[in-house]
Amino acid sequence: MHLEKFLLSALLTWPLLSHACLFAPGYKPFKPAVASFQAKLDGDRIAPLPAPRVGAIRLRRGTASPGSSCDDAGSLVLELHWPEFSVYKLKDIGFYFRVVGGKQPDRIFPRGPVTGTIDGRTARFFFAWIDGHPSAQTPLKLDVEVFAVNKARRTGAVRRFRIDEAVHKADLAESLPGTEYRAARTKIVAAGWQPDYRKATMEWNRLLQEWYPELHDCASDRPVCAMFFRREQGSCLKVVVRGEVPALYWVDHVARECDEAG
Repeated sequence: MHLEKFLLSALLTWPLLSHACLFAPGYKPFKPAVASFQAKLDGDRIAPLPAPRVGAIRLRRGTASPGSSCDDAGSLVLELHWPEFSVYKLKDIGFYFRVVGGKQPDRIFPRGPVTGTIDGRTARFFFAWIDGHPSAQTPLKLDVEVFAVNKARRTGAVRRFRIDEAVHKADLAESLPGTEYRAARTKIVAAGWQPDYRKATMEWNRLLQEWYPELHDCASDRPVCAMFFRREQGSCLKVVVRGEVPALYWVDHVARECDEAG
């Protein structure tokens, strides 16, 4: 599973209806099994647990006050790569995440060890927390330690890394696909984009513009529509949505693109 597909599956845990929000955590608790554990050997000694390597990190901040469905949540997707030389397999170990520097807006990582979605020697994790409105947030910059633990509760070498909002915050093109369009629209406008209204030529499209004035066109043979936004400096944002019902449109993809036909 590639990171893009994992991000989409994580985003799709956010339900389509904006009045309800349930998160499906992108991790599971790791369960030790001391009694049945069989030590892994590296030659004539018990194999140590090496430090994982930290790969891609994607961060999203909340865009609404607490209680505003999923819009009040922050989320973090990260990858851990397990060394090729280790005799341990990812299915046999868990990971502790521990914040050692910086201030969390809410508890991001669970207290106990967890396992992620495994793809070969890569484990991917999705964490979510109550983040609140941007006006009440402080920039997120955390120093984090991660280390492995086996089923005998023996821990391994520590890897320290930094989560920095200025570096890891996902842009709109990365963070919106798979989300309900009404919530995505709120985030787009909050980021400084304005609907690029152009009177539609087709009557049905003009009716849809009562919902979304930024709508420029819809396909005649499938439920796909193109929305456009602009900024004062002339840059454009194209949001392609899918769905049979305007209230339940969801974002298919986002591009920095203007409507050249208009």
